[in-house]
Parts: sequence; structure tokens; C-alpha cells
Amino acid sequence: MPTIEECKQDPHKLNQNTGCCAFAAALMHMFVTKNAALKDFLNCLMSCKAYRDVHKSTQITQRLIKRDLAGIIDIDAREDWMMCHGLMILLKESSKQKGDGDWAKCETYSSLWAWSRGNLTTDAVLPQPATKVKELVQANAKVDQAFKAKLSYKRGDLAVPADVLKTLLALVDIKVAGGTPVPADDFHAYAGQRSGMVKPDFTKFTEEVARVQRSGSTNSVRWSGIVLGVGDRPGDHRFDDYQNVTHWVYVPAKPVVAPAAGEFKVWSWGQELTFWGDIVDGNNYYPALVVDLAK
Repeated sequence: MPTIEECKQDPHKLNQNTGCCAFAAALMHMFVTKNAALKDFLNCLMSCKAYRDVHKSTQITQRLIKRDLAGIIDIDAREDWMMCHGLMILLKESSKQKGDGDWAKCETYSSLWAWSRGNLTTDAVLPQPATKVKELVQANAKVDQAFKAKLSYKRGDLAVPADVLKTLLALVDIKVAGGTPVPADDFHAYAGQRSGMVKPDFTKFTEEVARVQRSGSTNSVRWSGIVLGVGDRPGDHRFDDYQNVTHWVYVPAKPVVAPAAGEFKVWSWGQELTFWGDIVDGNNYYPALVVDLAK
């Protein structure tokens, strides 16, 4: 699985664990643009140095090591998961330090899925159920398969709503040039439809992105990359307050392979994928929110 060095060479290979898509998208753009925040963040992870003014950022590495010891993540085998998880903890500590309520927003959003805040279950016999990773480490115990099958912040799962995505991007020096939501009524009308029925609503957008991706230049547009929110719950109005986004993908200005006619490329799950073929028809996700990243 990709190491940090491999992600530097091929950012599209960076893969989130399960629910780390917003953090993966941010990291991909950092690797593409090689911004100053990337160096500071990697120094924070690898050398326990403070990230800017986030006081508890020096504890991130130790927390990741404890998760490794508890069998929650494998930081040696999956450095990409380590980075996504580390960036998640950085957002948490930054939010709690500022008292901006963004972390609580993420928890509320995450609760729309079967997201667990409960015990860290284990096959080991413990005096009482463990609620903190350090309790497993102290008992030399590891989480069991039942825990690994759940969505949980402790294993790297966190849903990031659009307004908090902007905070996350700002935290790592990525500016947002603008955002274009798909109206809720339009989104819900996509339920069960194939890409051929949806694509006409996005002809201009598809052509613009494809033109940039074929040329590898953003001279004709105001963005340097795009974080595209997609949703797989048309008809489920619980997500209306979150622009119906259930997954974030990254749209690079320069893909590995240029798109074919009528397509554009996105990066997600450690792969370069076609949007209309792989994301819409292959995974039943529909466009919900376009977040343009400034140059």
C-alpha cells in the first residue's frame, strides 16, 4: 500500500480507510500543489513537531501509535491511512482549541450513518469495557473484528459537512474559490437514474473540467483543483441540510490519463476513476456540490 514517498510521486494512490474521504481529498491537493502546509503536517506526524499554533498537535503521533498497538490501524502497512487519520485528529484539536463547534458538527453529521461512539470491543477479558484506546494498550489488548466492522472516529471514520470542509482546507492552506450546490429537488430527482439521464444537467461543467484535464493547464479557469461532493442517498431528505453529500472525491487538473470525450477524471479510493462511468454508473453516486479550490 502507498507510502508517504509514493503518495508524493503519485497522489492519486492515496486511499482513505473508510470514512476519511474529506481528509484524503485535502491531502491529495496538498501533494499535487506541494504547499507549505504539507511539509509542516508531515513534520508534525514524523517528528512530533507542533503544527502551527495547534497546541496538542504534538500528541498526534503518539495517538496514532496507540491505535496501532490496539490493532485499530496499521501505520507501517498503511501510511496513507495514517496521514488521513492524523489530519482528522489535527482538525479535532484545532476545532476544540478554537471552540468553533466544527468537531461537534462532524459528529452530528456522522450520526446519520451507523456511526459508533461506544465501547472499544475486544476478545480480551477486561475488568470493564474500554472506552479509550489507552485502556486497551495498558491491558495489552486489541480490538476485535466486531469493532473493525463498525464506523467509528477511533478507526478513522468521520463525515465532514461542507462548511467544515472549508475549515479543514483553510487549516492546510487551501483556499476555496467558490462552491456550487445542486438544488435538493434536482438531486432527489436523480434517484435510480443512469448517467445518461443526469449528464445533460452538467454538460458545461464536464466540458470545462475535461478541457483542463486534457491540456493539464488551469489558465482558462479560476480553480487549481476541485473537491466534488457526491451523494448516494437521493430520496433521503435527512441529508438535505448537508447538500446531500455522502462522499468527497478529488478532481485533479492533471490526471494520470486524460479523459475520453464526455468524461472527466476523479481520484478516490486510491484510484483514478471516470466520473460518469465509475462514480455514477458504477457506484450510484450523483453530483451534489462543487467546491472550487483557488489557485
